[in-house]
Amino acid sequence: MPQKELLLNDDEFYSFKFTGGINNVYNFITINDVFYEVRFKPSGYIFPQPSVFAKYIFEFALILVSHPNDQTKTPSDRRIPKTVFLIFLNFFERCSDNICVYICDSSDSKQFVRKKKFDQWYNDFNTGGFSKLDETFFDSSGGRYPVSVVLKANNPFKLEVFKAFSDLVIRENNEK
Repeated sequence: MPQKELLLNDDEFYSFKFTGGINNVYNFITINDVFYEVRFKPSGYIFPQPSVFAKYIFEFALILVSHPNDQTKTPSDRRIPKTVFLIFLNFFERCSDNICVYICDSSDSKQFVRKKKFDQWYNDFNTGGFSKLDETFFDSSGGRYPVSVVLKANNPFKLEVFKAFSDLVIRENNEK
């Protein structure tokens, strides 16, 4: 699929800063003074056997760090998805072989809301340069946890990663 161009104006996203560290942290503050971190935590251990691509695997997390005390709910903000997308691009510019795993947080039982939002962002902003594989983990009580792996479409490990990812999900789900 040919890549399409995505043009963004400066007023459509927040400036962000790469602060680095072990978890490859980026941060930004919204117009509503909500502070976010985007982390890409090294996670080569996710796959049970050593692989040539283990050093490129990172778990993606979008974390709301703080918001003003008078807010009980974080307001909707159209700039956040575009900012996260640009952070993704920046992370992959640092190393095009990077591989991101996204596990939808289930602590508040909103994992499928998060998956829907993540999928929407992916569909809205993927210009053809990325590939994604979606799977679902099950726990022993029947709970479901969406998980995705995202990498550059031309990643040299793409087929190996997708196979290893699918095998991992099948193995984990069969053990439940």
